[in-house]
Amino acid sequence: MARLNARRTRECRTDTNTCEIPERPRQCSPGCEGNEACFAVDDGFACRPTAPRAPFVELRPSAGQFVDALRTPDGVLHVVHYDRGAGELRYLTMEGTPEPSEPSGN
Repeated sequence: MARLNARRTRECRTDTNTCEIPERPRQCSPGCEGNEACFAVDDGFACRPTAPRAPFVELRPSAGQFVDALRTPDGVLHVVHYDRGAGELRYLTMEGTPEPSEPSGN
């Protein structure tokens, strides 16, 4: 049977206001409770309090997420964004400077 490698994530310690990858739970004896994790300390290992994790927020399947833009010295505007609905990273360019326009009335 193949052994799976579990990816460990950072935990944010409330006693030092730092985030780090904790040690394996078996390093701390007795085991840690509740919002604690096992960390290496000066004289070995100890359970330390950790901050609760932020809730997971589901993103809507829409375009225009995570936008980044850059105008190069030659005046070309480069824009990159993620289209979650299509599952694509999109790249757009535009040369020149667009003319300002008045907002249209509804």
